Amino acid sequence: MPIVIWTDGRPHPKDLKPSYNGHMIGHWGGDTLHTDTVGIMASISPHPGNPRTPHSDKLHLEWTLRRVAPDVVHLHMTLHDDEAFIEPMTATEILHRKAGPNGQEVDDSSCFENNRNAVDNAGAAGFDKF
Repeated sequence: MPIVIWTDGRPHPKDLKPSYNGHMIGHWGGDTLHTDTVGIMASISPHPGNPRTPHSDKLHLEWTLRRVAPDVVHLHMTLHDDEAFIEPMTATEILHRKAGPNGQEVDDSSCFENNRNAVDNAGAAGFDKF
């Protein structure tokens, strides 16, 4: 299932059932996308090799995404979870666009629930060429 960020002003559903990616809403403030995610399934004991941070089903993720140059995006995340963290956890990443043939490879194991063992035609785990 693709990640969907609802930007039409709707709130999070009241009867939200936790899912792999949770429920995302967002809005634009100038050139910055502000998002709010809730309803992410608990991951207290992550699978080996899974970079996801262990958390409870109370995780509330806020992040902003802003293009700062033609091929550069600034990502800032804040994770709130009183059951898993002593205080909110923050992280900032600078993402650079990949050019050429390597830019066509997507690690889809992080995009689809329980798809961490997918292999492509050449046998590379977790990668698929689109």
